[in-house]
Amino acid sequence: MKGTGMTGGEFNLVLKYCEALDEFVRIRVFSDNETRAILDQATVADRATYQTHVVSSCILEYNKNLGERLEEIRTSGGIPDIEDLLYLLCIDVNPGLEIHQVAVPLAVEAGLEAEDDGDILPVQKKSEKQLERIMVIDRELKKRIVGQDYAINTVCRSVKKSAVGLRDPRRPIGAFLFVGHVGVGKTELAKAIAEYQYGSQSRLIRVDCSEYALPHEYAKLIGSPPGYIGHNEGGYLTEAAKELDEFVVLFDEIEKAHSKMHNILLQLLDEGMVTDSKGFKVSFRNALVLMTSNLGVREVESLRSSIGFDWEVKQEPTFEEMKGEIDEALKKAFRPEFINRLDETIIFNTLTADDSITISDLLLGELTKIARRAGVIMNCDESVKRWIAERGYKREFGARELKRTIKQFVETPLTDLMLEGDVTEGMLVNISAKGGEIVFDPQALEAATTSPATL
Repeated sequence: MKGTGMTGGEFNLVLKYCEALDEFVRIRVFSDNETRAILDQATVADRATYQTHVVSSCILEYNKNLGERLEEIRTSGGIPDIEDLLYLLCIDVNPGLEIHQVAVPLAVEAGLEAEDDGDILPVQKKSEKQLERIMVIDRELKKRIVGQDYAINTVCRSVKKSAVGLRDPRRPIGAFLFVGHVGVGKTELAKAIAEYQYGSQSRLIRVDCSEYALPHEYAKLIGSPPGYIGHNEGGYLTEAAKELDEFVVLFDEIEKAHSKMHNILLQLLDEGMVTDSKGFKVSFRNALVLMTSNLGVREVESLRSSIGFDWEVKQEPTFEEMKGEIDEALKKAFRPEFINRLDETIIFNTLTADDSITISDLLLGELTKIARRAGVIMNCDESVKRWIAERGYKREFGARELKRTIKQFVETPLTDLMLEGDVTEGMLVNISAKGGEIVFDPQALEAATTSPATL
């Protein structure tokens, strides 16, 4: 069949094997439309997610002699990797991750065993190289996310447990609610995990919950009901998850979503599955589920009491006081069964003035890389980082105000210099802070002597 890489002879052997089962829907059509019509319900567990391939009952009905029949094919000169061919037969048509009724064990030499526990399958073991990378994930994330060591350590523990199989395979890898000020790194941590652990930010499914505030809008996640416009298109969340084996799903500002969306989350967190509008079950059992919220932050700020007559000097509330205010706010917004399904509610620290210097360094480093791709070498000295941190640090806005400050005083002036021709490709631009302002000093360099700038 198309997409399987099988020869005609190999495909005939697959058909011969399958037809030996009691209940098999014969697949003898080869046009794309006919093939898709017959196999539309066929789904299998993804190779990278599970140790056992599972074929939907529309192709194979459960047969207790499956193992014996499989061995007969092997001993009679059949294809030794017939399970892989069955996998390819289905996955090209419907790459969904539904775990259904019939388990086809892999070859014994692969060292894998099927689970006896119904439709629950063991998580695939990570390679030695993957485990080495996971071992240092918390250390690497702390290079990018500043001032949130507890949050990083907590989430990374779940990722590490999943890597060695010490988790409930019926549920997602982890489910965490991040609470804190804007700009403290809640969303950035989700992006960093997707990029480091799974190789790309494209492995992050971000749901902006402000877009699902009305009762009917939850359907955009799982697809419109039958008879409504867009039913055949599927939902944003379920369709995106079908395309990925391991991923991060982020529900940003979860408190802004309508309670009907919370019902979808209850199913996702409890069963690790979401049923879309067509009745397909989409797996989130190999997903890290993260949510962000600002609930309780205003109440926590009100606890910061003034000392004497200096209204700039504030006494910080204790962690217990902050947690109490945030827990009360969460109880008012969410049902108990929703909160109980979370692994933990993580309170993000408010960024300090010292944190702002480190973040300024990171943000200027990102701009340096962007400028280098445009052929310009940026060199910012230490005075620039401190100038940005001092001018851009605002407790209530976190890193967002630092980003705005860099755009206004570094990125925009550099853009103007490039448009005016004062800075051209191959030039070095030394940037420093003098007399209360940012100073740019372009220098022409020969291409052979240019080298990347360091902050």
